[in-house]
Amino acid sequence: MTGGERTKKADKEGDDESSQPCFTCNQVDCFVTTPKGLKQKITNPSWVYCDSCKKWCHAMCQDMSEKDVTSLRKLKDKRGVKWFCDSCNIEIERALMGGGDDKLATVSSNSTMKGKLDSIEDMVMRLTTAVSTSQSKLEERMQKLETSHAQAVASNKEGVKTAAQLHSDAKAQFDQILEQQQSEHRKKNCIVSGIEPEAGKTTMERLLLLLDESFSTIPKPLSAKRLRTNPNNSGNKPGLVKLEFADEDSKWAFMKHGHIKLKPKGINISQAERDQQYQLRQKIREMKESNGEDSPKQYRIRNMRIQSNASGDWEFLPVNRPVRQKTSHM
Repeated sequence: MTGGERTKKADKEGDDESSQPCFTCNQVDCFVTTPKGLKQKITNPSWVYCDSCKKWCHAMCQDMSEKDVTSLRKLKDKRGVKWFCDSCNIEIERALMGGGDDKLATVSSNSTMKGKLDSIEDMVMRLTTAVSTSQSKLEERMQKLETSHAQAVASNKEGVKTAAQLHSDAKAQFDQILEQQQSEHRKKNCIVSGIEPEAGKTTMERLLLLLDESFSTIPKPLSAKRLRTNPNNSGNKPGLVKLEFADEDSKWAFMKHGHIKLKPKGINISQAERDQQYQLRQKIREMKESNGEDSPKQYRIRNMRIQSNASGDWEFLPVNRPVRQKTSHM
């Protein structure tokens, strides 16, 4: 600390620089002894202030270099840092060991305690600030995570709903195409009975044996497959056989003449087509009841539609033809 800095410090402490010589050498000016034994005055010497005895000392009298003074000045700017002169240091050490001046012991103890308290207080403040900052950042991150999670859940629900709908539509379209393909294939099939099994012969061989020369011009089936026997069958009935033809016309030509030797049971259709045929039969039954028992009209089912011979020839009835209600005659 230079002389100017010392004056400013002295004014702050309420001391007069001219009345305070160096506490160590008891002189205002600082002198050093040269190797030749001569005293040399130091221009503008650095000063240091003791926080215990409140005295000023030449830095050189305290064996402090200019580097030491600079370091001390930086440390003194921080809270809780004190500097004691050599004389006070001796008394403070004695006080800490249990002896010495009570006043110095109290000063030393208070200074040490105050330094520790200031250090603890500063540490607590830093920790509080760090915790507060961390908590704010954590709350902000949690809020972002909650928002992202809510958006992801909403997006996922919409995606699952869309995927489920697409799957349902695709399955329905696939089932429809499959049903159409199977329906087209079943149009070439028919179900017959009366072909009794015989050991050593296939169902097709048994079928050809039943057909005599009068069937030579009629299309023959491509295959004949015996269907699974009904568990309730007593064994006296030969069971059903499915015949497959090259096309639908061949099937109908065969069925037209096949009743002479065989017992046609119908064509091979799906469950949906069976349900549709049932509805058509119910429709025919209602129309017959509406027309009366004496009506000459006859009905039949062809290609999943109703035909009537009211005009003398078999003609298809209009789709969704309303059923006439039966009227009573008085």
